[in-house]
Amino acid sequence: MTVSLVYNLYLLCLMCCAGDLWGPLLLCIILAMLLPTGSSGDKGDSVSGVHFIQVFVVVWGGSCLVTVNAQLLRAKLSFFQSVCTLGYCLLPLVLSLIISRTLLMFTTNTVHLTIFFCRLAVIIFALVWSLWASTGFLSDYLPVDKKTLAMYPIFLFYFAISCLILAQK
Repeated sequence: MTVSLVYNLYLLCLMCCAGDLWGPLLLCIILAMLLPTGSSGDKGDSVSGVHFIQVFVVVWGGSCLVTVNAQLLRAKLSFFQSVCTLGYCLLPLVLSLIISRTLLMFTTNTVHLTIFFCRLAVIIFALVWSLWASTGFLSDYLPVDKKTLAMYPIFLFYFAISCLILAQK
């Protein structure tokens, strides 16, 4: 009887208090694996590992900072809900990274500028999509007079990731 009560309380806590972090973790791992361009030198594996860690820390650290900012602005949502929302809203940027990597395979000297502008358009579209999706959810939980203060770090977070995607060679 006691075991089932503890188990039911555990399930209730998981459903109410914690967000689903497996999807954002998977998106972050995909982003961290595809984003580093990797060096073709004698230290290629160690440099690639460092890039993986940097991207991973930027995504999770930035997401935590944006969440703490929202909490300080008295947002009415839990820490895990915010991190989960920001993580799932990375999907458009991950898709733009895959499209960008595909376009980079077709880059030659004659069409380099055309490919760059195609990549730029795709990344800007993904940035707007990510911003629209995350602000649509998070703005409902923020005080009306503090929405701009909470949305600006979200823009910076997704903009930084977009710049990392665009900076690929």
